[in-house]
Amino acid sequence: MNEKCFQVGEFFLDPANRVLRHKEEPISLSPKAFDALVYLVRNPGRLLTREELMQALWPESFVEEGNLSVNIFQVRRALGTAPDGKVYIQTVPKKGYRFNAEVKVVDQPAYGGVSAAVPIPDQTMSAPESPALPLSSEPAESKPGRIRSRSWKLFAIGAACLITLVVIAARVIPTRQEARKPASPVRLTSFSPELSVSAAAISPDGKTLAYANPVGIFLEETSTKETRRLPSPAPALRISNLSWFPDGSRLLATGAEPQALTASVWIVPAKGTAAASERVGAYRRGVISPDGSQIALVQDAGQVKEFVLLPTGGGQLRRIATLPPEEDLGSVFWSVDGQQLYFVAIRWNAQLRGNVGSVRSITLSTGKSEEILSGPNLSGDAICLPDGRLLYGQLLGANPSGSYGGELREVHLDSHTQKVSGDSVSLGRWTEPVMGLSISADGRRLAFRTVLTQHSVYEGDLEENGKSLLRVRRLTFGHGRDDYPRAWTPDSKAIFFDSNRNGKWEIFKQGSDQVSDEPYLQGGNDEFSPRMSPDGRSLLYLDRPLNWQEAEPVRLMRVSTAERFPQFVLQTAGYSAWGLRFECAQRPGARCILAQRTGGEVVFRPFDPQHGFEANRSEVLRVPLNLNRQISWSLSPDGSHLAWMIADAPEATIHVVTLPQSGLGHENEVVLKDISYLHALNWSPQGEGWYVTTRLPVSWEILYATKSRTQVLWHGQGEYSPEAWPSPDGRHLAFSQKEQESNVWMLENF
Repeated sequence: MNEKCFQVGEFFLDPANRVLRHKEEPISLSPKAFDALVYLVRNPGRLLTREELMQALWPESFVEEGNLSVNIFQVRRALGTAPDGKVYIQTVPKKGYRFNAEVKVVDQPAYGGVSAAVPIPDQTMSAPESPALPLSSEPAESKPGRIRSRSWKLFAIGAACLITLVVIAARVIPTRQEARKPASPVRLTSFSPELSVSAAAISPDGKTLAYANPVGIFLEETSTKETRRLPSPAPALRISNLSWFPDGSRLLATGAEPQALTASVWIVPAKGTAAASERVGAYRRGVISPDGSQIALVQDAGQVKEFVLLPTGGGQLRRIATLPPEEDLGSVFWSVDGQQLYFVAIRWNAQLRGNVGSVRSITLSTGKSEEILSGPNLSGDAICLPDGRLLYGQLLGANPSGSYGGELREVHLDSHTQKVSGDSVSLGRWTEPVMGLSISADGRRLAFRTVLTQHSVYEGDLEENGKSLLRVRRLTFGHGRDDYPRAWTPDSKAIFFDSNRNGKWEIFKQGSDQVSDEPYLQGGNDEFSPRMSPDGRSLLYLDRPLNWQEAEPVRLMRVSTAERFPQFVLQTAGYSAWGLRFECAQRPGARCILAQRTGGEVVFRPFDPQHGFEANRSEVLRVPLNLNRQISWSLSPDGSHLAWMIADAPEATIHVVTLPQSGLGHENEVVLKDISYLHALNWSPQGEGWYVTTRLPVSWEILYATKSRTQVLWHGQGEYSPEAWPSPDGRHLAFSQKEQESNVWMLENF
């Protein structure tokens, strides 16, 4: 009985002969990917659970679910996108897949089926046959003919040799030329944001990819796509960095458990299952040396980050360098000979969406640190290659959606001086930043991640007098953009938020019952940080030129909610990395407070929402500014108190200042018990407590806190921690959440 064939748009599928064609072109799939496609096509429009597909593809075997994802990815890559822009295979989160295209059953193979195969001609080169000599008894007068015949033979042999040389040259020379051109990158993983890859590393032999996502650590064979899961070193461990031992037998993994105060480094067996993982210690990063003899570790020492070396065979830690607290740490990697340790240091300004960074080396024998290269918008990742090149990631300007692109660049390092030699060269550009670089031992295979990050606004309902948060839902939807809530309308029915979706900061508004937002303020400048005026009739916000530099002043503007005609309120300097912030009390006639950096202090000054600073520019509070830590503060709804705290400090201390009509206020301290690393705070609408957020290495929480107790309202995953904004009526809470989509690619011939 002949099995039916299927037509899907321009694709033809012949299950019996295992043929997949697009128009006239055959398409190659692995056996399991082909079987997966056949099963999907035979069940169009029906939800196929992962369990059903696993049973259909591996009926008598036990395999990891990752194998199914890999084969579905192969099918998706083969089919591409339908002409109407829709995907052929829909992912139903946490359930399975659905084949959405129209499927037609056909009796005869289309496009000639298997009979359309083109025979491969014989490519053996030979000399043309010599012409036959006539059989004749003629004597000397026939010699010229014989001479011409011999000449023709010599010519034919020479021509054959020349053709052979041309063929050899055609086969050899282009290959060598193409080796200098980067090949197209190959995608190794294809996960949704829920399973975003957090770390990845290619094995020393280049044959195995180790990667981690929220489910665990996986090993994937790059040739067969077969995947297996490694036992987790600790429950629910979130991995942030992976590094292979040189013999490929073990992995060095850095990660943190959801409620852990610090990250830890683990040694994880990559072969066999008998050995258990070994905990190295509490460190924020760990990288194994090229010969496997020592581990470079990064630990927190007070407010600085300290680089130390630990021998793998046992021994004492050796401190080699420190990183200033005002700098963030990017990747840490070794030189090929193991004599230097490299790292990337960056200073990130979130509001400017930019940074300055540098790649530095530490000579282990002397401890001397030198800058290799520096510049704006380094992505934070770099790596050394065996041939003396240094590869690093570069952020490209924000595209119209507000999302950064990424570029991979290379420079050559002098083998003696370790200085950059020559200009940098681009190896390719992507629509997302390039991060997590790792290289095989021979330098021929590079694995990296492309990372798309965005922030969306979420809203939940407050109940039990603001002590519980229920029915949390996503309010804004977009791709590759950042939306941050900043203020509620007085009636608590809509929220104002910043968004960079158009390549600059603008202000948008969305009602709780609306399915989409609307532009509220769009101009030629960056416009951000909206706040309602005390009388609820105007919106105050900050205005800054697109080419603004940090030393320049920023304007504070007002726009009437009725007329939307911007008016100038005041101009001030003192904008810094921690952010220029102002707050207004929520009652008519009350004043607003603006905080700005002045030297080594943060100065709080009152201002009138219509006329700006008061004549004497009086101040109500001065707080010493710790350059290494930001502060978070909030004005009470009636304007009588100001609360401030040091963000991300181990101790959870809130300073509450009474604000008199003139002069400096009186300050009290509220210490929250059993709480650490507060990140941000806002007053509750009743003025009885605060909505605060905490930030740990891989998790955060929203709390409701008073002087006597705290209540956990919401748990979040990841290193980003938001601000929580209660509505004026105390019935809703808005905050942002970070979503990240990250997958692994491999580049060869670069």
